[in-house]
Amino acid sequence: MITPGLLGLSYRTAPLDLRAQAAFSDRKKLDLAAALAREGMDQCAILATCNRTEIYYMYTQPHQPAAVRRAFLSACGQELEPHLYALEGKPALEQLFLVAAGLDSQILGEDQILGQLQQAAAFARATGSGGKELNRMLQNAAACAKAVKTAYPASQQPLSVCYIGIRQLESRFGLAGRTGAVLGSGQMARLALRHLAAAGLEKIYVCCRSPEAGAALEKEYPGLVQWQEFARRSQILPRCQVVVSATSAPHLVLQPEHLAQNSGPLALLDLAVPRDIDPALADRPDTVFLDVDSLKQTSAENLARRRQLAAQSRQMLDEAVEESWHWLAACAVDRPIQTLRQQVQQVESDTADLLCARLELSDRQQKLLRKLLHAGMNRLLRQPIRQLKELENEQDQARLAQAIDYLFNTAEE
Repeated sequence: MITPGLLGLSYRTAPLDLRAQAAFSDRKKLDLAAALAREGMDQCAILATCNRTEIYYMYTQPHQPAAVRRAFLSACGQELEPHLYALEGKPALEQLFLVAAGLDSQILGEDQILGQLQQAAAFARATGSGGKELNRMLQNAAACAKAVKTAYPASQQPLSVCYIGIRQLESRFGLAGRTGAVLGSGQMARLALRHLAAAGLEKIYVCCRSPEAGAALEKEYPGLVQWQEFARRSQILPRCQVVVSATSAPHLVLQPEHLAQNSGPLALLDLAVPRDIDPALADRPDTVFLDVDSLKQTSAENLARRRQLAAQSRQMLDEAVEESWHWLAACAVDRPIQTLRQQVQQVESDTADLLCARLELSDRQQKLLRKLLHAGMNRLLRQPIRQLKELENEQDQARLAQAIDYLFNTAEE
């Protein structure tokens, strides 16, 4: 029986600097596929992301998984040996399906990994290293992942405190058409800026100390973002109804006096640790005030919900794995089934030709004769083919394949 195998390392087993060594370029993928082909293995696909590298392959000989390990270490470095994990048989299939559904990801239930897996499968098909069995397993894993994400949409439970904060401001305050300010230009501030832009703000002031960073953001969001020197933030805050702060300052950067001229409703989001915004502003009339502590609780609740949805999806995933495993087992008897079909088709064709030559039949009668012979032969084959496909024991499969070769004298073929 052709058996699925998997070799890899991930965020669970290796730090980032070691995972970076297993980043596969297209050239490197082709070289590995060629090395495996020399070992008699012509089916492999390589998934390489920042959080994992996994090789999915099919093998028929006991020594071949060791050959995959040798080829991997030769390509990526022997020091990765202690960090590798290897699976064969049904556990390898289960891991593939878990990865596709985002259930083995660092961010549980994330969607990006499915697209990355589909790209890996497409590359394997395009370069000829996919093969019938592996292609089918990759397709089944992707189809199962889509079904799981539809039935149990874990990714719809956001975990990012920045995203959660912006969404809460949107639902409680309304953001479309508003004017906002983002204090800071670091990673969190840029993420907040992206979410605010998507929420439909009309204008966003970016207050930071770096003119270069401000100019870069103005170029990235033309017509939407305007840079303002951080020390002069009090001058633009009266024009703003939404303020998001995410600086690295060790002290408060937004206090009541900075907003003394703001008379209308206000939304404040503090994404900094330690705090950027004075908590006293939470008592300001007509003000929505959110900080990291309140958002972390929502994030924790969403993570618990993701875990619940992931657990609920396991039955669907397990059933899909089982179905794929049965299909793979049936592939082991493809050749004897093909032998049966070929032998019966030859008998069917010869008999039809003889009868049509001996009997005076019209064209319509000849077509009817061939249809009846074909139906009868298919009826004859139906039960033995069903029995062959239901076999999962390798010894039984081999024994019956030999019997078919013997009975139909096809061993040499």
